[in-house]
Amino acid sequence: MSVSSPIPYSLFVSDGGALIAYYVLCGLGGLLALISLIVQSRDSAPYGRHFQSDKAWGPMINQRLGHILSDFPTGFLEFLLVFLFSSGSLTGFGSTNIVLAVCWLLHYFHRGLIHPLISNYSDKNVSLGITVGGLFPNAVFSFLNAWFVANAEYESNYPADPRFIIGILLFLVGFVINKWADYSIKSQREVHLRSMREREAGREAGREAAREAGG
Repeated sequence: MSVSSPIPYSLFVSDGGALIAYYVLCGLGGLLALISLIVQSRDSAPYGRHFQSDKAWGPMINQRLGHILSDFPTGFLEFLLVFLFSSGSLTGFGSTNIVLAVCWLLHYFHRGLIHPLISNYSDKNVSLGITVGGLFPNAVFSFLNAWFVANAEYESNYPADPRFIIGILLFLVGFVINKWADYSIKSQREVHLRSMREREAGREAGREAAREAGG
């Protein structure tokens, strides 16, 4: 096991313009996050428990479709395309770059496609504005991460660095815990919904019996 430099990579060494553009975009992303924080602290987006039909952001669409549209095209497809084509070579990636890209893609394949398809949403629909509101920042940050991961030149011994190994292990543990929590919540929600249906059926049977007795 070896230890790399404190900062084990170099970025856009021969392209100062790309380096400036990258950090400008990072600054814009930070500004976007700050604006979102300020706006949301004053008036929460109409989503989930904060939803009010008179404040909906545009027409309603299917919740599953909205979730997929906001996360999968940007988090998976956009990242993959930017990663593959922004470095100028499809075969010049180091092992560190590939491992980091695979971790990102695994996360967003589940988050953007599998999770929406298997989830039992409490609300069947979501306003289109919420989907678009998630799509834009996801596009910005997916592009920045893919651009960085594709172009960062890591030291050759970094895969054996304790920081890299611990980081990957933490990712894998978190990935497993997150997926276990998703399926656990799904199972609990199914039990809750089934219990609600049974109670409603019992009340309806009681009302029907009362009507027959009174008739």
